[in-house]
Amino acid sequence: MGAACCSDHPAGHIMVSELKDFGDPVNLTPMDSGFVEMPWAVAKAPVPGWTPPALQVTFMRQDGSLASVTFMRQPLGVSFGGHAPIVIKRVVPGSHGEELGVQPGWRVVAVNGNDVSHLDFGNIYERLRHASSMLLTA
Repeated sequence: MGAACCSDHPAGHIMVSELKDFGDPVNLTPMDSGFVEMPWAVAKAPVPGWTPPALQVTFMRQDGSLASVTFMRQPLGVSFGGHAPIVIKRVVPGSHGEELGVQPGWRVVAVNGNDVSHLDFGNIYERLRHASSMLLTA
């Protein structure tokens, strides 16, 4: 009554965070998080039709063209200055951002399809922070 374990989650693996003895298994209960709660274990398994959270960021490249990147996990692996517009200063080698092709000098112009080019740094940062906090952790 208290064993803990976990495994990878790439769509299909089950992560069990804590086993509890609640007697015989009964109904599976879908949770708002997209996981299933089982009475005999607090388990996290993808619910059929569940889509993992994503963060779509549209960048303007230095040449004026747009690049849309969809982050699926955190950390993102990018850094930027503390002012608007948000411009990527550094991409961490081996990071999710590098895997997706993000480049220093790219400017954030939209977050999850919402134009942020006219917003101040605090608003853009909060949108990025909130959306990225929903992503799975690598």
